[in-house]
Amino acid sequence: MPGGDVAPYTHPDDKAREVLAEMAGLDAGEPKFDHVESFRGRRGWHLAFH
Repeated sequence: MPGGDVAPYTHPDDKAREVLAEMAGLDAGEPKFDHVESFRGRRGWHLAFH
C-alpha cells in the first residue's frame, strides 16, 4: 500500500483513509478492502491480501 508502513493493530481501511486524505485533490470515497488478514508474525506485522 502506498503511504508507508501500517502500524500494528491498525485496520487496513483506517490506513487507506489516512493515505487518501494526504493526497491533494483526490476524492476516492470510502475505501473498502475485502479478504484482508492482518497478523503479527515472527518478523513484524503482516497483511495478506487474497
